[in-house]
Amino acid sequence: MKQILLVMLIAFSSLFASSKEATDVHVTLNASANIEPDIYSFGLFVFMTNLSEKTIINSLGIVDKTIRSLGLRYEGGRYSLYQNCHWEKDKRVCEGYKGEVGYQFFIQDPKTQNRVLQAIDELKSRIHKGFGFSIRYPHWEVSRSRRESVMQDLQLRLIDKAKTFGKKAGEKLSKQCHITSIDYTTRYFPVVRMLKSMTVKSDIQAPEPAKTKQRVEVKAKVKYVCR
Repeated sequence: MKQILLVMLIAFSSLFASSKEATDVHVTLNASANIEPDIYSFGLFVFMTNLSEKTIINSLGIVDKTIRSLGLRYEGGRYSLYQNCHWEKDKRVCEGYKGEVGYQFFIQDPKTQNRVLQAIDELKSRIHKGFGFSIRYPHWEVSRSRRESVMQDLQLRLIDKAKTFGKKAGEKLSKQCHITSIDYTTRYFPVVRMLKSMTVKSDIQAPEPAKTKQRVEVKAKVKYVCR
């Protein structure tokens, strides 16, 4: 009798253990969004030639003060000064010096760039000889804050997707599925449509590149344990 009870107990324990065996489920979920750019960016490149190093440095200093006085967001301001040399019949000929300074602006209204161009053009009319400037790579881009906000929304959306999938997987397996981990991978696809670099002349209203929505995609690798 004891042997029969022992066999029944072992059989019941095995059945109970098998019903509690865990099933691991892995799935990759995706979510994406198209973001409208909110920052207009363009580069300003100022260059000058002169026989005097001091004249160039002072002129670039005036440019820098003018840029700072506009109160716009920008990066750069690094300048360089070097001899103005070229080759003539296999001989290096140097005539004075060259100086240059570059800035990258980040603004919300493209029309604001005309304030920058007007201010620099006024300097050009005062300094005149050997002074020039150009605009480089004007384009729209998505600000970091907007991009991060959209990515966060996509991650939260994927959590909802993961919960829904876990519930359906549990129904199929006749078990309860619980999320054990979520690993996110984010991809950003910037579309930069730039105008060609251009030398700006007096009284010209600068053109504006068209806005193009930019895509961000978030993938979530989700792991479940189902019992």
